[in-house]
Amino acid sequence: MFEGQRVDRKTRGLLISAARSELFNAVLAARVSAGTWNRILQGEPCCLQGSRSWFHATEGDAELEERLRAGDIHPSGTMWGSGELESQAAVRELELAVAAQHPALCAGLASVRLDQERRALRLLPRHLSWNWHDQSTLAVSFELQAGSYATAVLRELSRWTTPS
Repeated sequence: MFEGQRVDRKTRGLLISAARSELFNAVLAARVSAGTWNRILQGEPCCLQGSRSWFHATEGDAELEERLRAGDIHPSGTMWGSGELESQAAVRELELAVAAQHPALCAGLASVRLDQERRALRLLPRHLSWNWHDQSTLAVSFELQAGSYATAVLRELSRWTTPS
């Protein structure tokens, strides 16, 4: 599609979302590998919980660190588009390094005139509950904000959950 192949509108939207997700997931994977997905770094745009709003945080600010622990704010990753990255310093360097590994996706997303946006690097399920029905059957219930995937939560829970 980014190289000129025509696709219908529905497919176009799906491909654009997939390309943005690929880049976001690559940024998240780099932050997870570095152990920084859950920390405020220098130049960090922080997302407010349950909102599309964000602000630039100051690394080492005790009040922001408490808000991070409480789940009120989250480190963020870019949702690639045209224009300048909102991240600064170390976060910007990491996001640019990831972008350099995916030049065709970055150029394609910029060409469709999507603005750069931010998304939280972590999500906090609400009303999480679980119950072991037997040794091999776990029932899990939770709520997520729009745009989040239950399969991602279940994948992470399955890494840590064993019957007692």
